[in-house]
This record gives sequence, C-alpha cells and structure tokens, in this order.
Amino acid sequence: MYDFNNNEDPNIERIINLFSFILLLHDFPQQEHSPDYILEKWNYWIGEDVVLTPNVIHSERVASFACYKQKWGDNCENVKLIYYFLIGLENLNILNCLADFNHLGGDLLNVSTQKKTGLHALLKVELVRWLEANELNIKAILRDINIADILAD
Repeated sequence: MYDFNNNEDPNIERIINLFSFILLLHDFPQQEHSPDYILEKWNYWIGEDVVLTPNVIHSERVASFACYKQKWGDNCENVKLIYYFLIGLENLNILNCLADFNHLGGDLLNVSTQKKTGLHALLKVELVRWLEANELNIKAILRDINIADILAD
C-alpha cells in the first residue's frame, strides 16, 4: 500500500485537496449548498486564485444551474462554474474527475499544495479508501506531472 502521507511530491497534496473538496460536496443535492458555502470550501481546498474557464458547457448543467439560481438568487453567479463541475461528477473515478476538471478549464497544477485539515473523521476514512482504490492512477498522474516538469525545463 502506498503511503500518501509520507510522499514528498507536493503534487499529491493537489490531488488530496481536489478530492477532499469533491468528497465534501459531491454527495448532497447541489441546491442544498449556499453559494457562500461552496465558495468557502473551494477557496480553502482548491485556492482563491483558481478559476475555471470552460470552452463548452453541457446544456443539462446550464438547466440545473438555472434551478439553483432560482433558489439562491443572483448572488450565486460567482459559483456557477464550480457548480457545473460538481453536478458533472458522475462517479469518483480519478481520471473522470480530473478530465471534467480540465474540461472546465481547471488545472491540477493550480490547486493548492498546502496540507489541509478540516475533514470530518468519516470523510477522512472515505478519502483514504478513495486514495487506495485509485493508487495506480494517482502514481501515473504524479509520474506524468513530473515528466512534464522535466521536459519543460
């Protein structure tokens, strides 16, 4: 078993932070979370400077956001793209989640590398299970990032 806590690669923290954010919000009906709550969690786990810039948005996401906006009002525009990301998560497969994050203009390399605390104990257990289930894919992602860094130099 891979020891994610003793990994010196800062990119593992990016993955852990992204999926901590996903675990916090993916399971609930999205209209239950206020825009302020979503933005607070995004800023904490992902980073205040991380902005999604999608090329294309699927119509079902737009329709779902219209219902969300009807409930929460115009002050939810600042979380529209984060909302699109959350409602597009069909499963927690790392490759699918990262592909959707990238499709919406997110870049894993912009996600915070700071080790975070604040997950509920049950979510920590779920995160460890998820990390273990995705161990091979995580290793491949970390390898690809490191290769890209070497080639960029």
